[in-house]
Amino acid sequence: MKKRIGNRFISIKTQIVLGTSLSLLLVSVILTVYAVVVTRNSMVQSATETALATAQNEASRAKLQIDQAFDEARTLAHVLSVGKSQGVDLSREQVNAMLQQALQENPGFLGVYTLWEPNAFDSKDARYAGTKGHDDTGRFIPYWVRSGDEIILEPLAGYTTPGEGDYYLIPKQTLQESLVPPYYYDINGESVLLASAVVPIVVDGKFYGITGVDVDIDFLQSLADQVDVYDGAGKFILASNDGSLVSVSGSPELIGKPAGEVLSDMDHFETALQTQQAATYTNDQILEVYAPVQFGLTKAPWIASLSIPIQAVTARATSEMARMVVISLALMVVAVGLILVIANRIANPLVKIAGAARKIAAGDLSETIEVRQEDEVGHLAEDFRQMMAYLHEMATVAHGLAAGNLDHQVQPRSAQDEFGNALAQMVAGLRAMVSDLAGNADRLKDASQELAAASEQAGQATAQITTTVQEIARGAAQQSESVARTLSSVGQISQAIDGVARGAQEQAGAVGQASELTEKLGLAIRQVAQSAESGSLSSRQAAQTAQSSTHAIQETMQGMGSIKQKVDTSARKVEEMGARSNQIGSIVETIEDIAAQTNLLALNAAIESARAGEHGKGFA
Repeated sequence: MKKRIGNRFISIKTQIVLGTSLSLLLVSVILTVYAVVVTRNSMVQSATETALATAQNEASRAKLQIDQAFDEARTLAHVLSVGKSQGVDLSREQVNAMLQQALQENPGFLGVYTLWEPNAFDSKDARYAGTKGHDDTGRFIPYWVRSGDEIILEPLAGYTTPGEGDYYLIPKQTLQESLVPPYYYDINGESVLLASAVVPIVVDGKFYGITGVDVDIDFLQSLADQVDVYDGAGKFILASNDGSLVSVSGSPELIGKPAGEVLSDMDHFETALQTQQAATYTNDQILEVYAPVQFGLTKAPWIASLSIPIQAVTARATSEMARMVVISLALMVVAVGLILVIANRIANPLVKIAGAARKIAAGDLSETIEVRQEDEVGHLAEDFRQMMAYLHEMATVAHGLAAGNLDHQVQPRSAQDEFGNALAQMVAGLRAMVSDLAGNADRLKDASQELAAASEQAGQATAQITTTVQEIARGAAQQSESVARTLSSVGQISQAIDGVARGAQEQAGAVGQASELTEKLGLAIRQVAQSAESGSLSSRQAAQTAQSSTHAIQETMQGMGSIKQKVDTSARKVEEMGARSNQIGSIVETIEDIAAQTNLLALNAAIESARAGEHGKGFA
């Protein structure tokens, strides 16, 4: 079976294969694209969650150590504030001993210190001015710090200078704990990058000083360098609340520089800093997460961020896409093979059925359909076989009818079988027609026999009529001769018998007419006789001929009546003349005899014609 497209035909197998293959290809492409998009989005989402969890985890590790510094600083501040509030006088030596012990017990600390307002600790600043651990002001500002493998005591420096002294100025201003962003500080003549966890000493709302713990920023950089996501493609940073970099994985040289040199979107950084809620940023190039981390009891958090190239995030999705494309192509090949098998199973039987249908349409019922399947195509083939059997049956009946055989019984398949019902009605009609023709033939045979007998009788009657007419003709001739002799003999009395002469002339004319009519009647009778003898006349023609003969006889009889009238007239005239001429009386007698004979002959002819008409096959 084929479908016409323009002037071309496309087989149903091709339609099935192309249609199904294109549908599968379309579905495969859609599913692949959908799967890739979903996988990519899922991977980006998963990467976002993973990056955020990683950033928060790394921030927690940094928080753990810095919070330890805050805990230590807070403990020292609490002890000192309690002593101040309770009136317990601690000496500077005792406090230094506490600071030194705290540093020794915490190897992760770089330094421990306290810084008091002028004369706020013991009102003895002037006494300690310029001594060890003091500067020229004599304020209590001891700074116990690691220098190599040793722990040394130095006085704090630059504490009144903004920027350098923020570790002191900020807590003093805010009266809150503060984590001072990394800054360089000279320790034993060497500049060291550190961060300070500072706790203010406040008693009854009055600021007395601070306690602090310095943390070497190197441990934060070490934490950043340990972050390994997507095979090192991710970059972890820790930025302070002022936007400066505290640690950058793989790039320690960027510490202290603005975070904008590393991060792609500072707006989300500021949002996370202000809201203290995690934020994410994604574009076609990069994925960044921002996790706020709160150290100690500070109010301004730092931001832990992890940046991952999208290509690294979607690399697996790209690989999966390639794998899915290969799998889809392989499945397409397998599917097309199966479609071909199915198409052949569907199309090949249909092609056979279509070929049989074309032959049936051309009137050829010799085709056989060898399709045996337990499906709709098999049922269609079975229906075609039943249809061909039905057509064979009808064709057999038609051949029998063409050969004159009306014995076949046509059994319509149903009330809707128009062909079978019509053929059955035609057979019944033909049988009735043949039966009627047979009856009509029998009747025609009987009629033919009757017509032959009537024709024979008509022939006999015609012969008699012919003889009679001939005799009438001879009598008329004799009469004419007698009249002629009478005319010649009565010339002498012409004046007296002018009327008789005129009547005789009229009588002669009438006799001539009668002669002509008699000849016509003889001719018609002879034709009837000949036709009857040869059997060539039909019943209708015989009836018409008989009618013509009867008409001729009637005319003859009318003519004879006219002659008789004229003779009667002549007779009256002769009687008037009386005995003038016996010869004329003799002529009148002769004429009357002839008229009587003529009437008799006409009557005989009419009787014979009537006899022939009584049979219905001869004269009508």
